[in-house]
Amino acid sequence: MKVLPFKIPKSSDTSLIIQEDKVKAFYDKFHQHEEIQISLIVEGEGQLIVGDSINDYKANDLLVIGSN
Repeated sequence: MKVLPFKIPKSSDTSLIIQEDKVKAFYDKFHQHEEIQISLIVEGEGQLIVGDSINDYKANDLLVIGSN
């Protein structure tokens, strides 16, 4: 399966971007980006594929996903 490069829009004077998503699913395409991603799961549960791992998540989990 093809992995898509994902470019996070940011300004040169910003080191942290906060984004709130109110969607029923994570981004559904295999992708990679240079930034570290930190996601707080507020509600719901599911599975997240990261690299070669399938990870379960549920409400109140904090996910830290490394770059690329």
